[in-house]
Order: sequence, then C-alpha cells, then structure tokens
Amino acid sequence: MKPASPARAQYPKDRPSFFAQKFIRTMVKCVIATTLGPEAFTLLTVIATCEDAKRYRGPVTYYNGQLMPLLGVKTWNRLERIRKACLDTGWLIYIAPKRGDRAPGLYWVVIPTDAQGLGDAPIDENVPNDYEQPNMIQSRLSNEDQPADRKPRLSSESDDQPKFNATINRSAFYPTPDPVSGPSTKEHTPPSPPSLLPSERKDGDGDGIRNCPAHSGSPTAKLPGWWTGHIDVKRLRDPKEVTEMFRDAVKSGLIVKTKVNALRIVALSLQALTAHNPGGFFVRHVERKSWNYLTPANITEAARRLSADGLGFTPDELRLAREAGP
Repeated sequence: MKPASPARAQYPKDRPSFFAQKFIRTMVKCVIATTLGPEAFTLLTVIATCEDAKRYRGPVTYYNGQLMPLLGVKTWNRLERIRKACLDTGWLIYIAPKRGDRAPGLYWVVIPTDAQGLGDAPIDENVPNDYEQPNMIQSRLSNEDQPADRKPRLSSESDDQPKFNATINRSAFYPTPDPVSGPSTKEHTPPSPPSLLPSERKDGDGDGIRNCPAHSGSPTAKLPGWWTGHIDVKRLRDPKEVTEMFRDAVKSGLIVKTKVNALRIVALSLQALTAHNPGGFFVRHVERKSWNYLTPANITEAARRLSADGLGFTPDELRLAREAGP
C-alpha cells in the first residue's frame, strides 16, 4: 500500500484516547515484527507511545541521533531502511526537514486501510468478541428490564452454591501429629554441646590453623596442640623452643622421655619447616606419633645437633627413630 504524500499529510484531529494501545495490538495481529522486522516494530511503538504521552495534540519530533539508540541501530543507513519500510507499507508518516535545516523530523503513526477492519480482541478468529461489550453498569441496567426467569444469575445466587460452614474440618489443611497415648514416662534431656577440656595455653591455636575440636566428636575432645603453645616457624627454628616443646609433650603424656623421642622431636621440627603449614604439620605428627614420615637426612641432622649437648646415638637408635613407638 502506497503511503500518503508527506507534503499533503496532516495530523488527524479526531484521534481517540488510547489509540496507541489499539495501534500496537493491530501491529501484533499483522505480525509486523516478522514482516518488517523487530526494529520497525520498535520504531512504530516508540512513535505511538510518544504520541500518547503528548495526548495526540500533534506530530512528535525526533532527530536521527535520538532514534538510533532507541532502536538499537548504529548507522544512519540502517535507520533510513527501517523508516522507509514503515513508510512504504503505510504504517508511518514522516515529514523530513528541509535540506540544510537543523529542525527535527515529524512523525506519527497510522493504521493502513487493509488493517483497519481487524477486531480489537486478543484473537481474530470467528469467535464472539467479549472484549468489545458494554461496561458492567450498562449490562446490569439492561438486565433489570428482563423477566425474572431470564435474568442471568450470579454464582453467589445459585441454589447449589455451598454455604460456609463455621465448623469445617480443618485437619486436612492444618495437619497435626498423632496424639501420644498416655503421659510420657521418659524425661526428655536436650543434648549438651561438646565441651572442651581447659587448655594450658594462653594464646590458643596450638596448630596455627584454627581453633576447633577433634573430629572424634567426643565431649572430652581436645584441641589440636592443646599440650603446648602456639607453634610457628620462628619457634621451630629455635633449639631452646624445640626443647621446650619436647618437655611439653612429655609432661602431657603424649610421649615418653627418652633419647629416641628427643631425636624424633628435633628431626620433626626440621622437617616441619618444609611443610606448607609448619605448625600444623608438627602438632599433627606428634599427636599421631607418625614418625615414619621422618627422613634419614633430618634424623642425621637432629643427631648431630643433639650430640653437641652430650647425647650420642647408636645406629640402632637412629633406625628406631623412624619406627612407631611411644
């Protein structure tokens, strides 16, 4: 359909209220988004809604630079093709400014002649159009003039309508547990949280990781490293601190005071310095007595350091240091 000539086009003066909503529904019926493209549908919707905001007092004005981001296009040529498609199909009237004039273009939408006969219902099949009936007041007034046997009855006036029963059984909506037969003879005792034994440490965190109970879940579980103070790299490198940690382990009953255990503690302090978490590594292996992780090189270096304090070790004692034992 050929559009009206922009030079002779004039904005319609009898445009009804909510014309934009009817125009958009008509576009949906005519599948404009498919025939002309989603950008054309967006352009017509922008113009129609802007007319509605202006109360249909006249055309709306837009510069090309204003319309392009609203349509999601980035070039002027793309906008010109979209606008020309709407003009050629008769959905849009566009009056361009004169050449050299910086005035914006004039826009308004129109419904083509071949689309004006479509109904305004959500669908356009051959079904009764319930969306174009009179309002509720007019319907009620027209019903007053009808005979009593022909008046439409509301659902609340039906004889089969069940009445509200104040004593309705709500057990189906609010389930309750089965009642206990007879009083309970067993006294309920809430579970007590696991308690921790008091620690001799003043700074907490013996393993340098976190303050948490052992994984056994026992109420008497102890914190890792409860038998000594905080262990870090500086303390592991100090021979006096290593000797103090050996005494703490003996005092707490973890190990027995022997030359072999002293050799194990010193060797373990050397090996813990290569671990990702030295304090946790040292505490974990002392409490588990996992001496098989000790390397011969660390045992030899520990024996050399202890020999300076007057402790000598036989080959059997060096071999025994890597075996399990108290």
